[in-house]
Amino acid sequence: MNREPARISVLEVGAARRGVTYVEILVALLVLAVVMVGGYRIIVAMARLRQSVHNHYSAVVIANNRIERAKNMSFSDLNLLAEDKVPITAAGVPDANGPFTRTTVVEPNYGGNPRITRIEVTVEVPRLLRRDGRRPSESVSTLLTEYLEP
Repeated sequence: MNREPARISVLEVGAARRGVTYVEILVALLVLAVVMVGGYRIIVAMARLRQSVHNHYSAVVIANNRIERAKNMSFSDLNLLAEDKVPITAAGVPDANGPFTRTTVVEPNYGGNPRITRIEVTVEVPRLLRRDGRRPSESVSTLLTEYLEP
């Protein structure tokens, strides 16, 4: 009985040492960090975009509400609505600390007709970033006529 010592091949040694190395873990963490930073940037950009859209929508609603108020006023009192860069809240209420500013232009005798008045309401939207040079705005205008009773 001649027994030879057991020989282990190189392939068997590699198969027995299967596992994850420290370098592979570091590379995986680096890839995960890059993906997470990209995802964070997308989330921040979407939040800014949502706020910007909300502000523009609020500005249009504020302007439309001012026009509706004008429609319910006496034709001779429309000039009382004129204002220039009045700070207001999102509800359209004048407030010195309001983030929006509203300008209402009243043009009586529009087109040379004394029975037509043009009203334009411009609402400036608050800037989201300080580096923005100008404030974006939304404008709504309409023509109002004086109705004559028969």
